[in-house]
Amino acid sequence: MQTLGELKLPQFSNYPPYFTLQPMRETQQKQIQLWKELIINYCRMQKIFIIGLEEDFPLFSNPAIERSLNYDARAAFLSALVSDEWTDNGHRRCLILWHRIQEWADIILRFVSNAATTLCCSLQVVKDNGLEESVMTVEEMRSGIESRGTVKYIYKVFSNHFVVILFVLCSVFFVFHFSSQYSKNELPSITHHLVDIHGMDRAVLTRALKLLENKGKLAIFKGTSTDDEGAKFSV
Repeated sequence: MQTLGELKLPQFSNYPPYFTLQPMRETQQKQIQLWKELIINYCRMQKIFIIGLEEDFPLFSNPAIERSLNYDARAAFLSALVSDEWTDNGHRRCLILWHRIQEWADIILRFVSNAATTLCCSLQVVKDNGLEESVMTVEEMRSGIESRGTVKYIYKVFSNHFVVILFVLCSVFFVFHFSSQYSKNELPSITHHLVDIHGMDRAVLTRALKLLENKGKLAIFKGTSTDDEGAKFSV
């Protein structure tokens, strides 16, 4: 099976007719659905948020069969995928939401306030260490060391050695408990949200934060520059 990075490409990607927009309605609908799923999976795996119709994109060509999607086909597939998520008036660049904004908001909350309880630790432990009122800038959430994974974040926030030991024990329990209930392919999906926000598109992150602010989960603050913008969480 042909691969692109770590992604195993579906069989249709080696089928020349699927690189041409099909005229028959039923066939075209199936074709669009297949391309939508492929684009979403690839963008999620590679953490790609923006696709340009006039830019090179690995999925849009297959040198092995000497086929490439033309502009009309790209426009049709992306239009069906993103709806109104175009970043320009000319509809040449689009935002790929491989998580919905509500899902991104949930992921951010779990990252900030519920990292310990995700791994079976007590919510009281989180509150006792002040994590429920964390203040973070947008850039810290997007590219800081905290967003690279829960383990580093907890070690930084929790200075109490007992809490660190408790976290490690809970982590061991988590792995053994869930590995007995889920297949190898399912288990990563349980923990994937722990590192999802690293490298997150700023516009998507901002929309998710505004949604959380409307729900009373945080207060967004403005700094003297975009680097100083952030949020104070209260969950």
